[in-house]
Amino acid sequence: MFDSNRKKTFHSQALNRLTVLERLTWLIPVGFIVREIIYTHSEIEEVLHDSPSPAVIIALIIAILFVTALQAGFWFLLAKVLFHFARKQIMRNNSFITVEDLDYYRDKLTGLSPGTISLLTDLKIEPKKDRAACILKYENMGILKMEENRYIVNTDVPEFASLRESDRFLLNALCNGTFNAQKEGNWIYMLQKEAVADGYLTSRLSSTDKQKETTSTCSRCVLGCSAPLIFIVIMSFVFYAFKDRVNAYFEILDALPETASFGEQTNYLLQYPEYLPVLAGLMIMVLLFFLCLIIPLLVFVGTISSGFTKAHFKRTTLGNQMTEYIYGMKNFIHDFSNLSEATQNELVLWDDYLVYAVVLEENQQIVNDIIKRRKSL
Repeated sequence: MFDSNRKKTFHSQALNRLTVLERLTWLIPVGFIVREIIYTHSEIEEVLHDSPSPAVIIALIIAILFVTALQAGFWFLLAKVLFHFARKQIMRNNSFITVEDLDYYRDKLTGLSPGTISLLTDLKIEPKKDRAACILKYENMGILKMEENRYIVNTDVPEFASLRESDRFLLNALCNGTFNAQKEGNWIYMLQKEAVADGYLTSRLSSTDKQKETTSTCSRCVLGCSAPLIFIVIMSFVFYAFKDRVNAYFEILDALPETASFGEQTNYLLQYPEYLPVLAGLMIMVLLFFLCLIIPLLVFVGTISSGFTKAHFKRTTLGNQMTEYIYGMKNFIHDFSNLSEATQNELVLWDDYLVYAVVLEENQQIVNDIIKRRKSL
């Protein structure tokens, strides 16, 4: 186990998006409340027209919230679990163990390609962004240029000999106009293989990691399947223990006239305050029973969501050290430069730092410009 106090996390665009989406899930019950008020507007207006007492108004609010909980509960919990587990997994991907506890770093990341920087940041390749960063790097080195609306590779520059397999593959695909989904996958595989060969990453598929993941998955499955059974057993004992009071309360409810209004029903039930805890208990039991019925589905959705965002690699000790330099570089670019607003024409001035700004998600405009240029080829 690593000391969590030594961990730092990249706040990537993907992580920020999921954080916002998870917070927006609270709009689901709010929307259902508004929907319930609109659909039952005439009934609510009828209750309010009779000059209800504060107790009736409170009962009306509780009834609306209870119905909303039953209607919106499934969709709210489904979205909450989906975004929460995905965000939690991405946060794991973006977190690294600090070695020197650096906050800022401004020396060049010599020897690290844009693809390796991206992998060390969040253990993933974002094809559009990372491809744009590579193109900027090649143009900066004088290897790639545009002539007659197409890419041309200059093999005469000395830096061409230092290119790696992934670089040559990408340049070839760009110049031939054959960069498709299949070649994108091949390019990503090459970048991952190079990061592993350099000692920055290692596979998660070791026997120990497999055992941990299997144990975690089995624990969630056991919890998801056993929770409803445990609740039903507990609810049966509770219901049996309070059977007499529940039966007496049902007899009181049976005495209510069928034509009684909501206000009359509320005032009638308030004549028996000793049974209000029974009513509250029944409402809570209904909500908990509903929750336990959907727990297996929520566990399944959470496991799938976490699996889709889980990386197949983890950082080595050397990888954590280099990741800390990248983290410091990102902070330096964000806090002490205007690279987020720099244009491609300023590439010569900023040299490799503008490439870092692109791959570290500090300059989206250049990514968009390069994508538009490629589409026009």
